[in-house]
Amino acid sequence: MNMKISTSKLSIALFGIGVLAVSSLLWTYIQANNGEITVCVKENGAMYLIGEGFKRTECKDKHKLLSWNIQGPQGEKGEKGDQGESGPQGPPGIPAIVLPENLKPTPINKQFCFIPTGSGLRDITAKWGLQNEFGAVPAHGISWGSIHLVPANGSKMSFTANGTGSELTVDVGSALVGFEGTVELDANIFWGNFIIPVTGSKLLTIDFDGRGCHLMEDSGVSIAAIVSDTFNSYLSGSIIGQGGWVDRVNGNNFIVQDTTVFEGATAIHNNTQADSVIAKIGSPFSDGRQAVYIKTENRDSWGDYPDGNVQMRISKGGWDSSTMASVTFKKDGNVAYYDPALDTYTNFGIYNDNEWTLVEVEWRSSDRTARYRVNNGTWTDWLTFKGASSFTNFDNVGLAFVLPSGSGGVYFDTLH
Repeated sequence: MNMKISTSKLSIALFGIGVLAVSSLLWTYIQANNGEITVCVKENGAMYLIGEGFKRTECKDKHKLLSWNIQGPQGEKGEKGDQGESGPQGPPGIPAIVLPENLKPTPINKQFCFIPTGSGLRDITAKWGLQNEFGAVPAHGISWGSIHLVPANGSKMSFTANGTGSELTVDVGSALVGFEGTVELDANIFWGNFIIPVTGSKLLTIDFDGRGCHLMEDSGVSIAAIVSDTFNSYLSGSIIGQGGWVDRVNGNNFIVQDTTVFEGATAIHNNTQADSVIAKIGSPFSDGRQAVYIKTENRDSWGDYPDGNVQMRISKGGWDSSTMASVTFKKDGNVAYYDPALDTYTNFGIYNDNEWTLVEVEWRSSDRTARYRVNNGTWTDWLTFKGASSFTNFDNVGLAFVLPSGSGGVYFDTLH
């Protein structure tokens, strides 16, 4: 089959191709020049393009340069359109992670770190680790709370801060200069979906070096003490009339001396054949802990006293109160607490003669019970104390030594 193309049709086709080529070139030019067209205008009104891709890059003499932007001026703001239809329901979000209770960690290896910062100023950092029933866990999260300085004589100072999941640092300035007393931690950790309390304390004596990190003593309740006293500021001789100590019976037998001490300059000693008791009113606490260091002296020479020859008693109102908790040291080397149900002293620990022994009593108001331990050992169970049914708080500490016959004695130091 023969195909013929007319001359007129061919001319139209070629013209169309030319228009497309020029249009394409013009569009490319406009894009390259950010939407602006630049031309030269001849005397007769004819125009030609200049620039990259064209024959000329500038206008001939007497030809005028003319430029314009193909984008017109900003139009007026149109009316607000109709509300569109609601979109489809999105996919479910990722649920919050709620950890089971058996993953909740407890603080371990709690320490106070003392960091000199120059000129008597010092930071205190409380540090800890965390573990649950499966072992150690990362101590991520945040912490907040306070570190308290509780002097043996004076008012408590508190320093509050925020920290990480593994430590909390406060700037105590020069408050540790010449300080003796107790440093206490009262903080919380936000870990996972748990808020975990972290508490502890450390006794600082007047000769405490105060460098590096030191393990805290643990506590299950408030670590406030009724009486904090190191006896270091007292004159040698009878304790009665010094620091608020009063005589219940034969109190002058308790002597301030500097020969045998647990810490600091002085401690008190009694080696007199008598029933001797002293007491001191302190701060009332419905939850707290009272501790004291005791050193027996040649107990084999003591005369027998079934309830125990040495005693520390906390009470409401005084030594003879019907509301009290008590710990005794017996001649046979046992440490015992008073059990009101049996009306007797029940053994729970042992001590070594002629050595310093730490004895502690903790009490709580939630169920009106107390527990006991020696030398940072295992606590007893929480036990009902005498007069618990009418308990509001304890506010009195008493010390006693009963020597019905024989010789030997006892030393007391550093109540906290």
